[in-house]
Amino acid sequence: MIEFKAECGHTVRARDEDAGKKVKCSYCGQDTPVPGQNPDDLDFLFHEVEEASASAAPPRRRRGRRAAPFAKLPRGDDSPMGLAMKFVYAAALLGVIFIVSKELIVPYFTAPAKRSARGSGAEGGEPEAPQRPQRPAPGNPHGLIGLETGRGGLYLASFPPNASAYYVAAQAVDKSGRVADVRGCQRVQTDAQVAVPEDVYVVEVAFPWNSPNLTHYEGYSEFRRQLENAPAASSRAGDGRKCRDDLAGEYFLKDGADRVMVAETDDQLYVVRQFQNVRVRQDRWTAVRVLFIPADITAQALTAKVAQIPTQYSFDEDYVRGELQYYAVPAADRMHVLDLLKRIGVMPYRTKDPLTNVTRTRLFKIGLEDGMFAAPVIEEGDGG
Repeated sequence: MIEFKAECGHTVRARDEDAGKKVKCSYCGQDTPVPGQNPDDLDFLFHEVEEASASAAPPRRRRGRRAAPFAKLPRGDDSPMGLAMKFVYAAALLGVIFIVSKELIVPYFTAPAKRSARGSGAEGGEPEAPQRPQRPAPGNPHGLIGLETGRGGLYLASFPPNASAYYVAAQAVDKSGRVADVRGCQRVQTDAQVAVPEDVYVVEVAFPWNSPNLTHYEGYSEFRRQLENAPAASSRAGDGRKCRDDLAGEYFLKDGADRVMVAETDDQLYVVRQFQNVRVRQDRWTAVRVLFIPADITAQALTAKVAQIPTQYSFDEDYVRGELQYYAVPAADRMHVLDLLKRIGVMPYRTKDPLTNVTRTRLFKIGLEDGMFAAPVIEEGDGG
């Protein structure tokens, strides 16, 4: 459809196919040519639009503040709480970066060097001696948690707990007998911190042979039957049978005791572990930590038995873990040994020297006052 103006000013509509022809205006009756469909023929439409726009009233301007060409950005939160949150976020981010670097990035670059060092040792055909970790600096706030400071004496402990402990000056003891029979002997229950003068002492720790702390061990009933039928230590049989002291020494794990015996009273048998030449120095604590544990128990099984004991010792775990690796403790046992040292402070462990294949039983222990690790040999076997 084509719309255009006639000479009279009236709007005329014509069909598209009438372009270029003449049609009659319905208003004035005059024949009016129909324009063609080209841009020039439509100029009158644009002219009409311009006239309509010019005749329209201009819009009213709103009075008020003039808008700034650029909106101001909101200022940051400078309140104390806002600053505190920024510090928290920054600290958390730094912590994540530190952990990722320590666990992933640093091992990635150091592992090739370690593999290279191990490889160079293997080429010579000889096993490489393990490297000892660096010893912590003195003065660390480690050791027995709750140890009284400013004085010294005997610290008497046992596992299982609540054993009877006896102590007396060494010069008063006949080495053939029990400390409990000596006049002037003192008796306490483990776990105890006892203030004593500077001297050399003999200490005994004992359990009745039918104590509930012992009877739950696997194979303990058979051990008791053997004790009943075995000769006493003072009257060894000539038929080759083991005496009671020998049986007790074999059944229980070695813990550095100088003597293991089975003592008999009028109505009871006692399993006794005796420690001789226990030296106490002025203003220092000396530990006697006794274990009544079967010799064939594993570190994992023992960890389960001491689980009810809270952590009692503080020490540098990374350093001790490195020491256990140095003494060839298998990786599967290191976690259990660490847990035992935290709870009871000592753990006998049989190790094999990687260079000589000599088997040794060492007493891993944590220092009372400084938390330092030590591993004295308490029994040495043969090479194999």
